[in-house]
Amino acid sequence: MAKGLTRSLGRGDALERIAPFNLNIPIRDLEVAITEDTSGWGTAVLDALPEGNVLFLGAVLYLDSMERGDENLAATFDGDFSLGSTATANTTLSGDNVDLIASTSTETAVGGVSSENRGASGTTQVGKIIDNTGGDKALNLNVLTDAGDTTDNSSLTVNGSLHVAYIMLGSDDIE
Repeated sequence: MAKGLTRSLGRGDALERIAPFNLNIPIRDLEVAITEDTSGWGTAVLDALPEGNVLFLGAVLYLDSMERGDENLAATFDGDFSLGSTATANTTLSGDNVDLIASTSTETAVGGVSSENRGASGTTQVGKIIDNTGGDKALNLNVLTDAGDTTDNSSLTVNGSLHVAYIMLGSDDIE
């Protein structure tokens, strides 16, 4: 294979590409603002989804570290995370908040850091067609902290990586 061929195959209009897309997204010092409620919740966008009909093949999310931003979050915080095409706006993870990776428990933090968290798509997520013809969907990291772990608004600094595979199946404006 020629030196530039790999790069050239990954370029161009997503809707005209035949092969599956494989995204490898590094997550470096990403801040997730945590809103305190009965438990804490927050969202951070990892990347946009392309406009069109997206056949989701699967994802694996490695959260190597989730570090508390301040004393408002307990040093031994615990909770859940998911990957969704929409952001959570409350203390539950459901619907499109969990349509790419279901709600997954975090490892209990030690000294304010939760390490080695892994989430993967399951059978309910794989093979789903996401209607992003409006171009408003994204890869959202949604995070919840357990009740009693937050005393006020806080934040988490997240490091890890996301690996996603999908195929484009056209859009509303293509004949």
